[in-house]
Amino acid sequence: MKNHLLFAFKTFKESLYPMTLLNRKQTLSFIKMHKIFYQRIGISIVVITLFAGVSNAQTYNAAYVKALYAKYPTEKSDFCDGCRIWVNPYYTSIADTVKGFPVCEKAVVTAADVADQEAANIDRSGVFAKWNITQGEPRFDQLYTYINKQINKPLTIYEIVYGHCALAWVLSARNRNGAIFSNTQVYGEFGEYQGQNIGTMIATEDTTRLLLGATLNKVKHIPVTDSVKIWAGCISSDTSKVYSFKGRSITIPDVVWKIIKFNDQTVCYWMPNEVSESQAMLIHRHISYGCLIVKLGFDPEKVIP
Repeated sequence: MKNHLLFAFKTFKESLYPMTLLNRKQTLSFIKMHKIFYQRIGISIVVITLFAGVSNAQTYNAAYVKALYAKYPTEKSDFCDGCRIWVNPYYTSIADTVKGFPVCEKAVVTAADVADQEAANIDRSGVFAKWNITQGEPRFDQLYTYINKQINKPLTIYEIVYGHCALAWVLSARNRNGAIFSNTQVYGEFGEYQGQNIGTMIATEDTTRLLLGATLNKVKHIPVTDSVKIWAGCISSDTSKVYSFKGRSITIPDVVWKIIKFNDQTVCYWMPNEVSESQAMLIHRHISYGCLIVKLGFDPEKVIP
């Protein structure tokens, strides 16, 4: 392409001299001929440029997702017998792979991330909506389907859904890889009652977004802080419900805890995983940091600094 452009420029430059030897009619004909030639060159450049852009565009499909996860394998964690740790560019999660939920997860979200997410405006469909697994882990899709058949209350607050733990999809989808990693079974989600999913949990997520200057209900908010640190995890007990199907099991946690730190403030939540946990209940789910550590038996900031 470069040679073609040099040739075109050289041809144009060298063709100027003969014009001094032409009469008016011949000169007008000469100019018209060259105008058509360079218009065609210009069109070719545009077409080739567009074609190159299309050919270099990334295709986001199942093969891409598989290759992406292969770059970030999980490792054994000493936190519990069945625990593994997964570190990716968007969050770090220690998950109990026997129970099927995160026990301690950390993410940092900035005001710039929120601005990027709103600018990217990624459509939550296809691979950007599908739930994925880390390399070597079993899928839980059939198990979730089985659970909700047992509950038999479809499309209600009683359903068990994939519930994001520390990092909501909208807080992670600042780019396409973030959107994909947000929907990761076991490490990024837990078996959550839909009542809590659209209740106290989404209320904490909206709180984080507001702090970072997100647009909610078509209103653009002024950021209160440049960044928010989030820790979250799940707690179960001997009385927690356990569902098994085709050799795979998950435990439905009793409680989800969350810490939100920004500026010099720390806000903690202790949220029961129940269908009655509406957004209005969040004000009743505050807990002090010290009390949270006592209940957990560990300090999340020391587990994942």
